[in-house]
Amino acid sequence: IVITSFMSAAAMAGWQVILARTLQGVGMGICSVLPALYITETAPPAVRGRFGAAAQWAGNFGIVVSYAAGVVLAWCVRDDCWRWMFASGGILALLAMPATAAILPESPRWLIGVGRKEEGLAVLRSVYGRPDTEDGTSDLEREYHLICEAFRAPEMSQSWRDLWRPKNRRPVVMGIVVHVLAQLTGLSAIAYYGTAVLRDEMKLTPGNALIATLVTALPQSVALGVAAGILDRVGRRRLLIVSYGMLVAALSATAIAALFLPDLRALYAVLVG
Repeated sequence: IVITSFMSAAAMAGWQVILARTLQGVGMGICSVLPALYITETAPPAVRGRFGAAAQWAGNFGIVVSYAAGVVLAWCVRDDCWRWMFASGGILALLAMPATAAILPESPRWLIGVGRKEEGLAVLRSVYGRPDTEDGTSDLEREYHLICEAFRAPEMSQSWRDLWRPKNRRPVVMGIVVHVLAQLTGLSAIAYYGTAVLRDEMKLTPGNALIATLVTALPQSVALGVAAGILDRVGRRRLLIVSYGMLVAALSATAIAALFLPDLRALYAVLVG
């Protein structure tokens, strides 16, 4: 991500930007998967869902901050501000690398799986501490034994075919369908091309288009923060159903506005709502 951000900033031709962004997409894809995996393998079960939701909120909040940085750069750097936008992403990633390496330990599940049990136990101890439960065992010991037993189980193989075993098939398919449907709604297209649409179709200046995009991103960040706070109380399934109902209503209103309201500003007002 660091290298490709600076490659994008220094690009002198369109194909160089495409190449840099393609390579950056590979890095971003890996980075988007690892936080959820790390939280699943490290966080205590009681707060695992909340931590996962917080990670999603942090990612969305980062997008809001990037929009805000884009607004500042558009006003302060009139010429080639897009280069500074790319470079700023590389600078932030460069600063985050040593902090991440210094603070975050390796996943205890991975350590135990490769035979480094003492190191895995040390990480679990730093996460769980030593609180005793009613039966005299600690949450740390329980988690450690569960991980060890999982790796000793006969069916614990490292094959992709395990995902399609009868007991795993349904949750895997449901997870894939949910993510595919989320992308088919067009939310990513709005995030990526919203500024260009507002600039080209509504004739806004680049700075005002960035401000408008920033305003549209704020409600999602607030909603994710609320969801992270009530996730454990409300439940995953109920929250998912409610959020999809709201999404259907919002997209339906947007479609109606696009078909029957000739003024694109009305469409934009619906998108904000």
